Amino acid sequence: MLSFLGGLIIRVAVTWTGGKDCCLACYEVISQGHEVSNLLNFVFTDVEKRTQYKFSSLLNYVFTDFGKSTPYKASILLNFMFKALEKHTPRKVSNLLSLMLKAVEKRAPRKISNLLTLMVKNDSKMIWHELPPEIVAIQAQAMGMPIIQRETTWGAFEDQLKATIRTLNRKDVEGVVWGIRPPDPALLDDSKKLGDYIHLRAEKEWVYKVCGDLDVEPLLPLWEKTPEQVLIDLMGKGFEAIIVVVNPEYLSEEWLGRKIDQAFLKEIRRLHREKGVPVGGDDYHTFVTDGPLFKKRLEVLQSRKLARSGYLILDITKVELVKKRDIA
Repeated sequence: MLSFLGGLIIRVAVTWTGGKDCCLACYEVISQGHEVSNLLNFVFTDVEKRTQYKFSSLLNYVFTDFGKSTPYKASILLNFMFKALEKHTPRKVSNLLSLMLKAVEKRAPRKISNLLTLMVKNDSKMIWHELPPEIVAIQAQAMGMPIIQRETTWGAFEDQLKATIRTLNRKDVEGVVWGIRPPDPALLDDSKKLGDYIHLRAEKEWVYKVCGDLDVEPLLPLWEKTPEQVLIDLMGKGFEAIIVVVNPEYLSEEWLGRKIDQAFLKEIRRLHREKGVPVGGDDYHTFVTDGPLFKKRLEVLQSRKLARSGYLILDITKVELVKKRDIA
């Protein structure tokens, strides 16, 4: 390894979705002097709850740093416990538990009620960027970067990720880059914002655990930014991205295909204030079509809007690599 600004230049793999966060994270580590050996793109064949952490990994996460237990750790563990009870107890028992919880919610202060709702009734499905793998492969081609693509399920993701990295040359994967955005500040009286905070903090802990198992360095260059700063940096660095997935509960079909620009930032700020929509994502996902990493830009030629698993999707079926625009 070579010395670089007091640190080390290492070869890294980048977990890749085709969206804004992984793209900006990739740009940041390259700017720091690291070398990207591969993009790792996992295509999920199911729609489940957010990343299904193994129970063994969860326990390790919850009880790490004994004496430093926190509410978000406890809520994740309790959610697992409630779901296990619901799955493995007779329907009469699970129905009784549900009725008891409803009674507690009605009588509990609002903060506690919202926390219970988050822990027990968090039934939202997780849907990813929904980009066809062949489109993501063309995106990698536009950047001139090699990409490894694998199909997986949420439950098998951790094992599939580890198996994929272990097949690569150890010298090519000294670190793994993750485009995990930071959470918005959590409030107990806003269950949506608290849920986003919990999941992202848990995801960060999971990343460190997985990288520890693989003996590679975790790189999360976006984590110290604010969600708004991620969007500002994305635009400031010259990336172009469009919206390809929206949650219709908060964002209408008209948002599909919309560019990430100053008008978008202003509107998402408003929705964050009024409805708790995370500024950085989750209720929307993106596809990057150009930027400083790109040798050619992508032009979307064919797409259609459709509904899938409760979300609205811009299903991109054909893109073309074209010459980048000259900058005056």
